[in-house]
Amino acid sequence: MLAASNGKLATVQELRRLGASYEVCDKSGSTALHWASLSKNPQLVDWMLQDGADVSATNDLGRTPLMLLGVKMLYFPICSKLDNCVILLSETHCSTSLAQLCGELHHRSQ
Repeated sequence: MLAASNGKLATVQELRRLGASYEVCDKSGSTALHWASLSKNPQLVDWMLQDGADVSATNDLGRTPLMLLGVKMLYFPICSKLDNCVILLSETHCSTSLAQLCGELHHRSQ
């Protein structure tokens, strides 16, 4: 999870090659994809999604990676890399309501 939270694509790829699982959660119930979505590295998020990370996994607060990113965008300045992560997550099997949620959060934060 540390590699994902720091946006380290090559390290995540190597860990997966060695058998690391996307199913593992931290003490808050967040997966590596939750942390990767906050890393500002859309290439990492894209690779993890294509490699099978569960975009609908929820943490202990019931938040998916997309919802967690939307909350961050509400409280912190927007950057285009976060916007790109929202696009990737919302296009990957997310319901329209989640994509709309992030769009609303994005507009409120500007």
